[in-house]
Amino acid sequence: MFFVNMFMRPHLWFQTHFEPVLGLGLKDLAPMGSGAYKKAEQWGNIYLLKYEQLADSLPAVINDLGYDGRDKLPRRNIGRTKRFATELEDAFNTEAADQLRTLCHSEDTRLLGYT
Repeated sequence: MFFVNMFMRPHLWFQTHFEPVLGLGLKDLAPMGSGAYKKAEQWGNIYLLKYEQLADSLPAVINDLGYDGRDKLPRRNIGRTKRFATELEDAFNTEAADQLRTLCHSEDTRLLGYT
């Protein structure tokens, strides 16, 4: 059960963390395109960016916030240099991982297009 709990945690994170804190669900966010979602609130905007499309969604959000890009933000991806990065990539590129993906999902992960 521990493994199932650990594996399902990302699929249920929005229901257990995001919604209780912000008081809204993923369905309340409107797609902005490029993997970004937005909800305008009186106190400010809420943005959700898909990690896999961060290169496209971050500029869209920065533009939506009123910045025109004159001040370029430095970008650095160090994920491939982390310990076990190659082993994790290999493990997630197997037939067994593909089969597991078809079984493990939630309404949130389907809404975000991860199934």
